[in-house]
Amino acid sequence: HNSVIIDVYSTKYHDGVYECYAGSSSASLRLRGEDIVVLPQGFRFCHKAENSACDHARACMADGTGRTSCVCYPGWSGESCSIPRDIEKANLINAPICPYWPPVITLMVFIGCVFVLLVCLYNFRIRPKHSKSIRCHDRRPHNYTSVRSKETLTKVDV
Repeated sequence: HNSVIIDVYSTKYHDGVYECYAGSSSASLRLRGEDIVVLPQGFRFCHKAENSACDHARACMADGTGRTSCVCYPGWSGESCSIPRDIEKANLINAPICPYWPPVITLMVFIGCVFVLLVCLYNFRIRPKHSKSIRCHDRRPHNYTSVRSKETLTKVDV
């Protein structure tokens, strides 16, 4: 039977998950220490039903009349320790304003690409069938006439 005793316990350095072994079996245990709570004169720790009055409390204490008070964890405040004092210490994560923005942006880009593709296909289909190239053609009909000359060309030595 081996055990480890931590004499000067600090929640900053010693809290965490510890692996415990006994023979061939093992278990992971989470250790979360608490400072010793010293109750004021005339108070006692809460009973089971009274503990529900405190949300994020290290301890619940009750006076002689049954009125409960809570000793809050760091980062929490309020009568029942339900108000976060510091968001980072309370480990709360604010949800983004629009948590779905990456899929929305992706969908918008996809729709834009499909639109551009459809415009290109439409322009390709309305192109004249006889056109084999992408050059601009003059669509006016050409009236060429053949020109004949009665003069004969002769070679002249210079």
